[in-house]
Amino acid sequence: MLPSKRSLTNARPPPYQTQFGEINLTTKRKRDDDFSEDPSSKRRLLAHSLSDDPSTPQNTLVVSQPKRKLEDDSTETLPSKRPRPSSTCTGPSLPHIPTAHVPTSYLPKIVSSIYVLPYECLEQILAYLAPDALRTCSKVSVLFRDIAGPLFLAGLGFKPAGRYWLPVNEKHVECLLVWRRLNTFIPPSNLFFHASNDAHLHALDIYMRTPRAANSPAVFLSCDGKSISTSLIAIVMKSAAVSGCRHISFRSFNTDPINHRVTFPKTVDPPPSRLQAFWADTHLAFAPNIICLTIGVLRSSPLRDLSLLNTGLRPFMWNKLLSLLTLPHLTSLELDCGCPLKTILEFLGRHPSLARLDLSPCGKTTYSSHRYPSINLPSLNFLAGTPRCISALARHLQNADVVRSLEVILTGAPSASPLISQVLRTTQHFKNLSHLKITLQFPEGASQETYEIPDNEKRVCRVTDLEIARDMDSPDSDVSLDSRCGIWLQVFPMARNITLIPGSLLDNEHRLREDFIRHAPPRQPMFLTVSRL
Repeated sequence: MLPSKRSLTNARPPPYQTQFGEINLTTKRKRDDDFSEDPSSKRRLLAHSLSDDPSTPQNTLVVSQPKRKLEDDSTETLPSKRPRPSSTCTGPSLPHIPTAHVPTSYLPKIVSSIYVLPYECLEQILAYLAPDALRTCSKVSVLFRDIAGPLFLAGLGFKPAGRYWLPVNEKHVECLLVWRRLNTFIPPSNLFFHASNDAHLHALDIYMRTPRAANSPAVFLSCDGKSISTSLIAIVMKSAAVSGCRHISFRSFNTDPINHRVTFPKTVDPPPSRLQAFWADTHLAFAPNIICLTIGVLRSSPLRDLSLLNTGLRPFMWNKLLSLLTLPHLTSLELDCGCPLKTILEFLGRHPSLARLDLSPCGKTTYSSHRYPSINLPSLNFLAGTPRCISALARHLQNADVVRSLEVILTGAPSASPLISQVLRTTQHFKNLSHLKITLQFPEGASQETYEIPDNEKRVCRVTDLEIARDMDSPDSDVSLDSRCGIWLQVFPMARNITLIPGSLLDNEHRLREDFIRHAPPRQPMFLTVSRL
């Protein structure tokens, strides 16, 4: 027995599998079970309908108006919405004839619709559209969104699925807004967003306000351009904090110095925040339009990790800023060397649970030989900075022996002593070191005497893990690790695990290994590796 037409109409098609996920056809197509009821009562946009106004002449078509907005993305140009026809067709297709000659009896019963086409046909049709048209289709209806959205992302090379971190630049800003509406959307663990104008920041603000993007683990914001509005930056950062973000990083490539006096607000309205990490690598964090948000976030969030670099603050500004902060959960702190030693010691005295301290070089070291009250940091196990910064701080630590890991940053600042002597002068303050990292941040061209070990140098460092690295942010990014550093292995007689980080790709990696092994102490079991990280 052949199936009836009604059974074929009510049959549910199987799910349609695409490269972006499975689409259930039965949930996307809408059917009118009651053909006598006007589809407009079901909040559908009819292509054409008869006017109920008695004053309207017969055989006159009235185009229905859209009943909802396409989207709230004000950064995108809102297209004119075409009326959406009903998904039910109760008779033969409407012939293409002039409006005045359309029979009146046809119109109440005939509604043409593109939704009766199979998904395969719709996907093939939409594949011919340009990216702008695909973006528009993704905002017309749920059906078009699930077909045009993945095509739009694939056309621009946006592939976020399965990534631990997601970079978004000016090319993929619109992709981020389309992707957040798809069923395949999953908030990335780390969002790296690069903005070069205000439109990009506004798009990020829309994304952060999306309920599905709430509680994003980490957002790294990088701004490039002097015309970016600081007020808009503050709005974006506040949206990220309110959305439940745990980690916010803000960096700007604008290196213009601060030309105004920073005024710290007496009262702030802190946003509700669960922020645990805040990194600011720019002086814009203390601009007049952002400083209230910065202070509010620092004072109201349960921060565990705080980093303030390249702030452009003067010594008295540092003193004013850190005196306002008391962070009971703080375990990691990174400051630039422009902060006075006395201010750092006073701040550390209020945070005894600190475990990591990094004093980043900034070329404005103001440390002196004055003695200040000693402090006790029982949880401190990692310390990083230049030899001068670390030595000045170590003289004021009551328990310097608790430090197990040390990073010495050699910036090539004018010094009469060789490089290895500066390292040993720093390590002598810490008797229980097990890990040492030597980072080179000076340009190429140092003399041979700079790398040699003086004849009167009798000090050694008994660490078991040693790293020698060329910093990727050094003035000459193409300069690799110098093989003349291999002679330094003679002052590390207990080193067993040695890691070399050249900082750039090497063609002679094997030769670098041989140069270091040749200078190693005899009969010393050693594992030497070259890392490209």
